[in-house]
Amino acid sequence: MQTLTAETTIDEKIQELCETILADEEYRERVACIESLLDDPASKEVYVKFAQKGEEMHQKQHSGAEVTDGDLDEYETLRQAADENPKVKNFMSAQNELNALHQKVSKYVSKTIENGKVPTSEEMESKDGCCGGGCGCD
Repeated sequence: MQTLTAETTIDEKIQELCETILADEEYRERVACIESLLDDPASKEVYVKFAQKGEEMHQKQHSGAEVTDGDLDEYETLRQAADENPKVKNFMSAQNELNALHQKVSKYVSKTIENGKVPTSEEMESKDGCCGGGCGCD
């Protein structure tokens, strides 16, 4: 019965954390930036073309195919268009900030479970390898 109570408490605390995130003004501003892009077809198209070209070049590199000067020129043109579009720029910034929040929460929970204690600020700031450790890249 104690396990059920512990699980219930953990579930309740997870709910509280989720509610706190959703109520956070910075979180809401980031979501608004994302929605602003999604509600603007022209800006969305600029972002999609830029993202697709970046993915295409990544796939070429990953498969050993040559990334041509034409690819680089097209990517640079698309990157410039993305940088000049405030909605695209805000979208990418918001996306990066939300990803960072997700990683922070995940890192705190992972370190707590791994170490059996709440991590200190110093432990959270330390780098365990290039990506946080555990991936073999250390």
